[in-house]
Amino acid sequence: MIPSSPIYHKPKSILAAKNILYAAVFLGAVIILVIGMSRGFQNFLKTPGWIAGTASLVVVFIFVKQIELGKKWARTLFLIFFILEALLTPFKLISLLKGNFLLDVLFLIQAILQIFALKFLFAQKSTLWFISVRSASKQ
Repeated sequence: MIPSSPIYHKPKSILAAKNILYAAVFLGAVIILVIGMSRGFQNFLKTPGWIAGTASLVVVFIFVKQIELGKKWARTLFLIFFILEALLTPFKLISLLKGNFLLDVLFLIQAILQIFALKFLFAQKSTLWFISVRSASKQ
């Protein structure tokens, strides 16, 4: 028997956003590996870049897990995190355009995935689901 709690009845928009965000996290891990291979892992591990990249992947992974649990704050924080990343993109692109074309493409795909995920997360059905989860947890 399926429980009646809204947490178990996610709309397709939430499921799509979750899957897209997991794909973006996986792509982020691939990006970190490509950067490491292109710079040599010994040199790459001596820079703070891999720590920042890994930390941001962990943060997004935590957001996705909390979104799955119906935590509206996680959706909002992910949006803020995405906006902050978007503001840093011009600075990243300057250094990336001098480097590896593959990385440029991977970063672009990751950004597009996150935009689609945000579209699904802020769809009307998703918003109604977050509200229903919140109201069900207060009862």
